[in-house]
Amino acid sequence: MPNQMTTVDTLNDDPQILSPRYTELAKQYKTFAKTAAENILKLAETLVRAKAELAPREFDHFCEEVSLKKDRATFRKLMKIGEKYARFEPVLNRLPNQWTTIYKLAAISEEGFQRVLNSNQLSSFMTANQVGLILDDKPKSKKGAAVAVCTISLSGLENGQKLKAYQHLAVLKKQFNFDLEISEDLKEIAEIADAHASEPFHLEQAA
Repeated sequence: MPNQMTTVDTLNDDPQILSPRYTELAKQYKTFAKTAAENILKLAETLVRAKAELAPREFDHFCEEVSLKKDRATFRKLMKIGEKYARFEPVLNRLPNQWTTIYKLAAISEEGFQRVLNSNQLSSFMTANQVGLILDDKPKSKKGAAVAVCTISLSGLENGQKLKAYQHLAVLKKQFNFDLEISEDLKEIAEIADAHASEPFHLEQAA
């Protein structure tokens, strides 16, 4: 009995016969993805304009009204995104829809941003970790090398202890060049640690 060609096979073999519904849904998806990234950029750009155009007292009230604290990492990152708004305009339809990833793209150099563009990996689902991998010039481990994963839970620690534990891990990461991924609920603590990264921290410091 001859093999029957499935719908999927047909679509893959001849993209010209895609249905109008397919075209409509694909267009709708891309529009929503673009809108999500554009909203993040507009929000950040508005923050930058507010800082430039409002009196200091008004700007303080503005930040309070929109629930932003000027001494927190979220404020600093949104400001950086807003300052780099022009960088993102030409690629709005390909931007990640996570503001932390857009911040990563805003914080890197123009040369680094071009490398990300040239990688053809820029998309709405791109993560900050993927950006880091593209920019990582360090030699990769040999193909076929054994993979070892170690999971560490800091859930039983106070915030101050979590901060010191993260600092210890960051020092070890730099020394041994391993990947360090953290959960969403620890990102604020990591941001605090990264903000003080210029202050020397040694493993010998008291825990």
